[in-house]
Amino acid sequence: MRKWIDFYLKDQQAFINQLIKWGNTKNPFIVLNSNNEKLPIKDSYAQYDLLAASGLYKYVSACHKDCFNQLEKLSKENNDWLFGYFSYDLKNEIEQLSSQNLDGLGFPEMYFFIPQYIFLIKDNKLDIGYLTQFECATSAAPLFYEIETFEQKSPFINNQKIEINNRVSKAEYMQTVNKIKNHIQKGDIYEVNYCMEFFAEEISIEALSIYNQLNNISPTPFNISPSLLYTLILYQLLLIFH
Repeated sequence: MRKWIDFYLKDQQAFINQLIKWGNTKNPFIVLNSNNEKLPIKDSYAQYDLLAASGLYKYVSACHKDCFNQLEKLSKENNDWLFGYFSYDLKNEIEQLSSQNLDGLGFPEMYFFIPQYIFLIKDNKLDIGYLTQFECATSAAPLFYEIETFEQKSPFINNQKIEINNRVSKAEYMQTVNKIKNHIQKGDIYEVNYCMEFFAEEISIEALSIYNQLNNISPTPFNISPSLLYTLILYQLLLIFH
């Protein structure tokens, strides 16, 4: 069972910054940031300014078969919040399709988890959800102070030269674009999101620093945290079930 304790935030953005730094040391950790403080027009549909979750209670990780049944079972048995992602290749389970593209990440096709803690922030109010199987309000309350006073270790400094490679050559890319244009002209299709992969191998990066830079450049509503599941950035669409 999940219960909640609430706190007043004197400086909401300062606490959010602390929460993200603290969460970057946890696994798993996810934060969905509405970025209302940075956007010129606030998102009127945003229920929270920020929503985050950390710690692992239960999870489901599935590949190739029975993904949705496993997720439904976890949801019905626990009746709690679920955080995670569906990958694009789940299409192969729904339809008679297959994918032959190179998978350099090896992520499961679906991963959802029930967190130990949930953080809801809205209008300078923080609600922390904890699991009563493991603690009470008295033992959960110090978490607020732990986050507020968290000190990050020395920042990761990477002097390594990063070489970005493209999976498809320019000639191959243009050839495919021309094929797509031909199909559009014939009326076979009307729209395609054709993407190509850029990658770098055998490098070390500091995910939190990159997340902060990306978020400052493009503060989109419900931006995704740096430490989702395997400390990789912005993997797929995140869905929340409550």
